Amino acid sequence: MKKNILKSNSSLVLIGQSPAWTTGQDYGRLFSLVQNCDFSITANRQKIKQVGSQSYSVNALMRAPEVSVTMDYYLTPYLNNECLLGFAGNTSGYQPAVSNLKSANNNIYLIIDTEEARDGLSQFKQPNPSTANFSGYNAVTFGNCYLNKYSVNFSLGQVPKVSVGFASSNARFENLTGSKVSIPAINSVSGNNIGSGFLDLSGTYATITSGFVSGDVELRTEYNPPVAVPNTSTFTLQDLQIGGANLAQTYNPILESFSLSMDLPRIDLYGLGSNYVYDRKLQYPINGQAQMTCKVSGMGAGNLDSYFRTESGYAMEVAFCDSHKYDTGFYKIENARLDSVSYAMQVNDSMTFNASFSFEINDTGGFLMKRSAGQGFMTWADWDILWQNMDLNWNGA
Repeated sequence: MKKNILKSNSSLVLIGQSPAWTTGQDYGRLFSLVQNCDFSITANRQKIKQVGSQSYSVNALMRAPEVSVTMDYYLTPYLNNECLLGFAGNTSGYQPAVSNLKSANNNIYLIIDTEEARDGLSQFKQPNPSTANFSGYNAVTFGNCYLNKYSVNFSLGQVPKVSVGFASSNARFENLTGSKVSIPAINSVSGNNIGSGFLDLSGTYATITSGFVSGDVELRTEYNPPVAVPNTSTFTLQDLQIGGANLAQTYNPILESFSLSMDLPRIDLYGLGSNYVYDRKLQYPINGQAQMTCKVSGMGAGNLDSYFRTESGYAMEVAFCDSHKYDTGFYKIENARLDSVSYAMQVNDSMTFNASFSFEINDTGGFLMKRSAGQGFMTWADWDILWQNMDLNWNGA
């Protein structure tokens, strides 16, 4: 008998609300454009020897295993996933990006259709929720996921890709017999999963595909949102204070790659009488890094000696455009410090320049985000009209 193999086209990732623990209903949103999803479980085991024995006297689990989840996804100019992760910036004005992350934790749901030839969204597209059938689906769920890594990379001719990492308190494997998925979150007070709520997959197509983020507006995303691309993105860089390659926008730098990354270090807090973490305290300041590579189109004047005497921080901004050429998403780095620069020139080739910067991030600044409330947004009335038209199309089919 042929065995079905679990495949990515039959799977999708949902992310729940924050905080993760609830005794009621969680509401999942589609984590869009995911390209890779990995998870690992590491046992916290302690081994103790004793004199006179060739074996361990103790070889036991001391507390719940550590669960790590990592994902890669293509960046959308609407910054949907970023806002679902808890980053601030769901406004037309810049906000400190990490100001909401200190306590943000979500459940992550990997929903898998065991029928390998079927699209993972097929049941979510049912116009009548009562006809959706999730029995036989597999669900791998992760509770109390705290973001601890974030990085994005722009390279010439490639779609920008984001990598994120999470520390999770629990993992569940569930074979569904209906539309409800048990919440994997741990109650930080009782230190267990007793009395946890549920996620209802039935009739959630509009919910998971709307890209909903708290507020009174939504983004036009459908379930295949556009991706950011380097050739329609804008990079505003400050020229080097030590002289050398011209980076300012007025000099039109020939940028070939740009990346930024940040680790969000957390202290796991345990209490006596509990096997689970009751909080993952974010440590400040958060260290961010930015790197760039470009072709050298000209040199600006400067002196390394004067830089050491009058060093000041650099400002950088990245703007992403949607398919209508509207700037919809923005990153801004404040007070970045130059760590290193290097130049290279080989025979029959052009000169290249590499620079690395570091910057501090906290609740008041360092790294900021915003997204424009321009042509990319739809009102609730717009969504009502959209869904009515979709219902008519489904019924007509």
